[in-house]
Amino acid sequence: MLNTTIYELGSARFIAFSNNEMSVGLTTVRLPDKERLLEYANVEGWAEGGMNYFLLDTGRQKVLFDTGTNVSYDGLLLKRLAEIDINPEDIDVIAITHMHSDHTGGLITYDGEAAFPKAKLYISKEDVDYWVERDELAGYVVDKYAGRLFAFEQNRQITSEVLSIPAFGHTPGHTMYKITVDGQSLLVWGDIVHAYVQFEHPEVYLVYDTDTKLALKTRFEVMKRVADENLPIAGVHITKPGVGKLSSIGSNSYKFTSGLTK
Repeated sequence: MLNTTIYELGSARFIAFSNNEMSVGLTTVRLPDKERLLEYANVEGWAEGGMNYFLLDTGRQKVLFDTGTNVSYDGLLLKRLAEIDINPEDIDVIAITHMHSDHTGGLITYDGEAAFPKAKLYISKEDVDYWVERDELAGYVVDKYAGRLFAFEQNRQITSEVLSIPAFGHTPGHTMYKITVDGQSLLVWGDIVHAYVQFEHPEVYLVYDTDTKLALKTRFEVMKRVADENLPIAGVHITKPGVGKLSSIGSNSYKFTSGLTK
C-alpha cells in the first residue's frame, strides 16, 4: 500500500504508516549564521519531511508509537490501521515520544473520547507533568486514559521488546524507544529530526524546541550513536516511510538511507 510499509524485525512486523508529506519553512528553522542557513535552503529538498507513526506487531502484542494529529486536523491513523485490518480495540500498548499535538492527537476521537478503548498508554512523567497544565489536548488525554495511563520514569522497560530512552530538549520529556526482537534492534527516535537539512547539518534547529541547547546536544549525540552502531531508526518527521539508517559523511554530518537493509 502506498502509505504503509511493512518490515520484518526478527520474528515481528514493524509497520510504518505515512499520514502525509510536509515541509518546514524558513520562518520555523534557525541558525545563528543566517547567511549559511539561506545557503542550506538553496539545496533542493532541504525542507522535506513527513508525518509518520509506527506499529510493532509481535504476534502477541500490538504496540503503537505516536498517533499523529487529531482527525479534525486531517489525522488518518484509524484509517491507516483499518487499511491493514487492525481495529482500535486490537492495540495493546501505545508509547508516546512526547505530548505535542501532532503525536497525541490521534489518541482522542472527533467526539472527544479515547480512540483506543483497551490500550495501555505510556508517556514520560516529565512530559505529562509539563504539558498537562499548559495544553488542552494533554489534559484530555490524561482524563480520557485515566487508570491506564502510565507516566513513567526514564529507562523503563515498556514491554519485553521496548525500552524507553531519554532524549530531552525538544520537549522536557521527549523519549525514544529502542525495540529489540530476536537480537534485531530499531530506534523509534521521535522528533530528533524535522527536515532533511538536519541530517547533513544537525546544527539547524526549529522554533518548536522547548530547550534549544539541550535539543541540539541530544541530536548530535543520538545521530553519532546510531551511525556508529549502524542502528536503524524510525522518525516521525522523516519523508515516508521514515525508516532507515544514518552514515557519517563528515564531522557531525550524516547521510540518511531509507530502508532496513543490513
